[in-house]
Amino acid sequence: MIIREARPEDSSAICRISSRELGYPCTEALVKRQMEAVDRKREAVFVAEINGGVCGFIHAEQYCTLYMEPMVNILGLAVSQEYQRQGAGRALLAQAERWGKNLGLRGVRLNSGMKRTEAHKFYRAMGYGSEKAQLRFLKDF
Repeated sequence: MIIREARPEDSSAICRISSRELGYPCTEALVKRQMEAVDRKREAVFVAEINGGVCGFIHAEQYCTLYMEPMVNILGLAVSQEYQRQGAGRALLAQAERWGKNLGLRGVRLNSGMKRTEAHKFYRAMGYGSEKAQLRFLKDF
């Protein structure tokens, strides 16, 4: 398994994984456009590759608020179902943690949907604790 920085040509795999594993339908064109717009000063996208194919990804950003020291915020982490429980998620999360440490950030925060109980078990096994339950509010323009 190789963990590397994502490239725009990984857009198809990231779109497929996002749609299937996270339930966020998207298009390859959208993912490619978003990948090309990643601000590498404050964001990082890494992929896990097995046998030359992308099997997972993580998207992290610097999370800065007025009321706490800056942290890494995980915007997305997913591994194709056929490669789950083989270390890709663990390796991707560790890479995002290293990225944050290298930037001098305080720690990592992430949100995980209430129904993603298997993901919750994974995060707890990785040393993460949950601090609160939240509702997410969205408004389209």
